[in-house]
Amino acid sequence: MILEANVGVGIFGKEGRQAVRSCDFAIARFQYLRNLMFVHGHYFYRRIATVVFYFFYKNVVFVGPAICFLFMNGYSPQTIYSELQLIGFNLLFSALPIISYGLFEQHLPPTLLYEKPSLYKESATTNLLSIKYFCSWMSLAVWNSFIIFLFAFSLFYDAGGLNTNQRVGGLWCYGTVVYTCVIFTINIMIALKTRFWVWFTHFTIWGTLISYLVLSYFYALWTNPSVMWLHETNDATYVFIWLASASIIYLTLIIVVLLCILPPVLVMLVQHHLYPMEVDKFRIYYPTEYTPITHSNNNSKANYSTLLED
Repeated sequence: MILEANVGVGIFGKEGRQAVRSCDFAIARFQYLRNLMFVHGHYFYRRIATVVFYFFYKNVVFVGPAICFLFMNGYSPQTIYSELQLIGFNLLFSALPIISYGLFEQHLPPTLLYEKPSLYKESATTNLLSIKYFCSWMSLAVWNSFIIFLFAFSLFYDAGGLNTNQRVGGLWCYGTVVYTCVIFTINIMIALKTRFWVWFTHFTIWGTLISYLVLSYFYALWTNPSVMWLHETNDATYVFIWLASASIIYLTLIIVVLLCILPPVLVMLVQHHLYPMEVDKFRIYYPTEYTPITHSNNNSKANYSTLLED
């Protein structure tokens, strides 16, 4: 029976441990099954749904502006991203925030999920891994990539549109602006999805953005032979430093990020206030907080006794 199930749960008992050896999860008592399903099962189902779709989302946002640029450069294979940007996107600048989300996200308190099995049923029947949610994430990704490409391309369409220190912005300046908008957009998007903030969540999201700025600055110096004693220069020499001295870049970044997160914010407001699910009702009126779950008595019901009576 355990071998045929999608997820096998074994219980330590006097009749032996054959079921425990064959299961995916083992518990000591049957009463722990409720906590395993209604709390941890609820959390991990919603976490894995967001993690899977977010990986598709962030990569579409990353490659979307480059695909749009093909129509403007005669379908040349020339990339708009430097080597560090290509390597560091999935490795350094977009990995930790979604890992933190997948480990720590709690959109509702565990005690509330334990006492309200209907919340688990609603999440299970909603089918968060359906094609409908996939299409909504992909639509958002296409919108974000188009907005980033449009504003960045408009910024450099005129040769004098970006001129810092008597230098006209070129291909690498354009690619750096696009890349910066992508990094800030995808990280702020996962911050928008996060409901349960711990110190590691703050560290991964804001630390990723700060580390990108710092590494980009030193990369601009590293490619300068007069600073790092290299034998030849690089196309990305001083690019990030030049861009940092142009005030129009900061304005573009703010406008792009706001336009990118506007659709999910509007959808969230409409869904929560006009068509709220049961999970949304509890999420709005009861903040996420950790409350230990007790199995020996009914103390866990006291924290939300007023809520359960409504």
